[in-house]
Amino acid sequence: MAEVIEQPTVTVNNPLKKLGWIPLTVCLETVLERFSVQELLHLAPGSIVQGTIPAGAQIPVLVNGKLMAWAKLDVVGDHLAARITELL
Repeated sequence: MAEVIEQPTVTVNNPLKKLGWIPLTVCLETVLERFSVQELLHLAPGSIVQGTIPAGAQIPVLVNGKLMAWAKLDVVGDHLAARITELL
């Protein structure tokens, strides 16, 4: 029977963990071409705004105004979601 050698526990000191409580603004940006002020004024709950981004296209993810990742829009149940595809 092979002897089991206990592996030492490695502690990674990540200083960012201490900042976990700081609020951030995360934005996913898309362009609505040919969207007028009049159309904006007519928006109401339940309005559908059709974009020009093709399905599966990558969109930028900004954290506090800085590009941090790319994502693809996805539908999860009844919700629109962003699937992170690349972290920068």
